[in-house]
Amino acid sequence: MFPEKDFTFHFSDKSVTPPEVLTSYFMNSVIALKISIIYTDGSKIGHRVSAALCHRCGALAIRLPGATSIFNAEIQAIWLASDVIGR
Repeated sequence: MFPEKDFTFHFSDKSVTPPEVLTSYFMNSVIALKISIIYTDGSKIGHRVSAALCHRCGALAIRLPGATSIFNAEIQAIWLASDVIGR
């Protein structure tokens, strides 16, 4: 069985959407769908780079070095998810 992808979180630009709105939307989606969902994201604003994931049991975010590319930040987020799946 392959994971399903859901792009409904692209309803607004995350740079202008308060984190609380996105978190609320995610949690409501998890409850409504009654399935396991893992949301990953890599972000870069100026020299601030981070990778994050959100899942049924909580959220995790890490700060990355400022020279990290957005592509590496996205990969870091996926690696964080693979650690959660592996537990």
